[in-house]
Amino acid sequence: MKYIFIVISFFALICNLHAQSIVHLCVGDADKNFSVPYHIGSSYTWTIVDNSNIAVISSGNGTEHIKIDLNNTGMFKLKVEEIDLNGCTSSDSIYIEVHPLPNPLITSFGSTNFCEGDSIKLEVDSMYSSNIWNNGFNGIFQYVYSSGNYYIEVQDTNGCTNISNVININTNPTPVAEFLINGLCAENPTFFIDVSTITSGSINNIFWYYANNLQETNMNTISHVYNTPGIYSTDLIVVSDAGCIDSISKDFTINLNPIADFSFEPKSVSTLKPEVNFFNLSSDYVSVFWDFDDSNFSYEDNPIHSFQDAGVYNVQILITDSNSCVDSTSYSITSYYDFIIFAPNSFTPNDNGQNDKFILKGVKKKQFKYFELNIFNRWGELVFSTNDVNYGWDGGDSSSGTYKWIATITDEIGGVHKKNGEILLVR
Repeated sequence: MKYIFIVISFFALICNLHAQSIVHLCVGDADKNFSVPYHIGSSYTWTIVDNSNIAVISSGNGTEHIKIDLNNTGMFKLKVEEIDLNGCTSSDSIYIEVHPLPNPLITSFGSTNFCEGDSIKLEVDSMYSSNIWNNGFNGIFQYVYSSGNYYIEVQDTNGCTNISNVININTNPTPVAEFLINGLCAENPTFFIDVSTITSGSINNIFWYYANNLQETNMNTISHVYNTPGIYSTDLIVVSDAGCIDSISKDFTINLNPIADFSFEPKSVSTLKPEVNFFNLSSDYVSVFWDFDDSNFSYEDNPIHSFQDAGVYNVQILITDSNSCVDSTSYSITSYYDFIIFAPNSFTPNDNGQNDKFILKGVKKKQFKYFELNIFNRWGELVFSTNDVNYGWDGGDSSSGTYKWIATITDEIGGVHKKNGEILLVR
């Protein structure tokens, strides 16, 4: 608590007033303390002289210590009179000048709502004896980078202090632009995938610039096929819902593809000799994958594979190089059905359960797509016909003798075979 002491001097019977001094104070101060030295038995009378509208004694009158409220600017005289035990009177006074408070005004230069990483200049309107901002900065101006309420406390040459207006600063998060690149091989799609982030709010706009003059808007993933190997560049710009912007540019290399090729021996196989030797003729690869088109695969460089069933197989080799670029090629291999038919040269239809029918026997008869058996007598007349490979001729009403047979068969891969011969019917 600040006390202002007024010195009173006593002389025998006569009290003389000393030279008066001026005290400088600030308007608005309440309960300002004034006092004189205390003497036992003395009484004290305080008076505001000249301008009672400037100040008012709030408490303590009659004692050596009073409090005064300073309500207006201007100058007034504060007088105190002391009467001691002997009735001797003495007085003294001071002049008090009440100064107005400074009225600092801070101004922002630019929008108070901006993006992280930007700043705004705040400046007070005048130069004061002391300029202390609420964030601890000392000076008539400062650059602000973060959200908050900003004001300044100043002190003028009279020692009066005051606080300025408050400016609210709001910073919006800036997005962080980022994207991934997937696929760096010529003549194959290269994908650009946006993985940009923002701490709050949202990213409202996405702009891609790639392949020199191409651009896309608001696509999270784009792709492009680069036919020529080389170094290329792609740019990504993202804009938040608050209009904050970030961008990123990436250079990348499009690589040559490896070349896949292979040979094989033999060029065709059969169900009895199904084994094929494969020879990898590819270049610039680090891994290889074979698909034999029969649910079998291999990762060997030069595999050997057996095709168990007749058919046409589209064998493919796929290679990958150190840049994850791939190439593939395929060749067709035909596995033929080994066509084997057995036909007896005679039969005896006497119902003894042995050699009672003429029936063709062969390998993989169940896989025949078509079967026809015709039997003719010596005059060329058709005496028997069937399309059932498991149904034989029991001789019917034909007499003993030699007969000619003709079989037409379509195998499982579409091959057509014709077989014929003679059969002796013995009764």
